[in-house]
Amino acid sequence: MFIRFFREKNGFPRFKSKKSPIQSFSVPQHYTVNFDNSTVNLPKIGELKTVLYRFFEGALKTDTLSRSCKGHYYISILVEDGKELPVKQEFLDPTTIGVDVGIKDLDVLSTGEKIKNPKYLKNSLQRSKVLQKRVSKKQKGSNNRVKAKQRLAALYDKIAN
Repeated sequence: MFIRFFREKNGFPRFKSKKSPIQSFSVPQHYTVNFDNSTVNLPKIGELKTVLYRFFEGALKTDTLSRSCKGHYYISILVEDGKELPVKQEFLDPTTIGVDVGIKDLDVLSTGEKIKNPKYLKNSLQRSKVLQKRVSKKQKGSNNRVKAKQRLAALYDKIAN
C-alpha cells in the first residue's frame, strides 16, 4: 500500500472510509433469483431474503448491491429480455397540452390552469438547518450524536429522492 508512496513520492495513500456515501458492489455473474422464496443467492454471501417488486424473465446480467445512508440495502438487477422497443405514437393536437414551469407557480398549463408550488425543498432546507445545529451541539463520539447524524442523513436522502 505504501510502496508507491515511498518510491515515487506521488502523494499519500487515500483513506477509504466506512462512512462513504457510495457503498456498493457489483456481481456480474453466477447469481440466481428465486421468486418462490423471494431470495437472491449471491456467490460467497449466500441466500438473501428480499422484497421483489416485479417478476422478470430473461438473461441475468449484472447485480448491484448498495447501502443507503439510512442503513437500508437495495439490490438492482439488470436483465436482458430481448424484446424490441415499442413504436413511437404520433401526437394529436386536441390531446396535446403545453406546460410552463415557473417559480411562483409550479406549473402553468396551456389551458390556463395553475398548479401551486408546494416548496418542498425550501421547507426541507429549513429543517436541515435545525438538524445540523442539533448535530453540532452533541458531544463528539456520543450515541446521541450518531442518532442525530442518522436523522440528518434521512432528511438528505428524502431531499435527494
